[in-house]
Amino acid sequence: MPALSSVGVLVVVAVIGGLGAGALINILADVLPREELKWELAGCPKCGRRLPGRWLLPVLGFAWLGGRCPACGEALPRRHLWVAVAAPLALLLVVWRVAAQPPGALPLAGLFALYGLVTLVLLLIFVIDLEHHLILDVVTYPAIVALVVLGVVFNHRLLFLMVVGGVIAGGLFALFYGLAYLIYHTDALGLGDVKLAVFLGVLTGWPVVLTALLYGTLAGAATGMVLMMTQRADRQTMIPLGTGLSAGAFLALLFTPLLW
Repeated sequence: MPALSSVGVLVVVAVIGGLGAGALINILADVLPREELKWELAGCPKCGRRLPGRWLLPVLGFAWLGGRCPACGEALPRRHLWVAVAAPLALLLVVWRVAAQPPGALPLAGLFALYGLVTLVLLLIFVIDLEHHLILDVVTYPAIVALVVLGVVFNHRLLFLMVVGGVIAGGLFALFYGLAYLIYHTDALGLGDVKLAVFLGVLTGWPVVLTALLYGTLAGAATGMVLMMTQRADRQTMIPLGTGLSAGAFLALLFTPLLW
């Protein structure tokens, strides 16, 4: 069990870093899905007026503006509020998880850095897919490459498990993609979902990837039910599978043996 002082430092880092990371995720979720990449602050969804910079302050920015556009009074997206809260909470759960992990290939700080960054990437994927039904290559490809490089540099045995997990998960979803196309004659399952499955496989490794995919499927079904219950979707609506897969991967990190 790591020293309490070390865990305490990570708790502080998780809270402060999580608040900053939440603001960054909100910016990226506004910027990355655009056809033309422009680093501009989001505007009001109704009048388009540029929001003041204090809007980006975690939690405080939303409260400062009263949750409404100062120009037209339109309610602003609550995503900026819940992401600002979810990011530090998720990192605190990562601290709890890595602190309970027996000594392995990485020290405590290294484990937190690895799984903390991965958690923030999963949150970004969750948000973008929920809002835009997109899983962006600019997010998944660097994450996959970074994990593979980590395996090459530090542990070839774990690298083998990562590659096996990625191949199995990617192969399964490639098969699902092909079957869905044959049945519906359209991209009922996107290639972005296949790439995300590869990322999850590399992240969790073999055989935990199977549990992660199970969690992801259940989380995806729950997401669809919530969207239909809140009338944001119906039976004809494409359910954002990436939200479920990313949530399932996070659950796998919390409740299954960590690869590292």
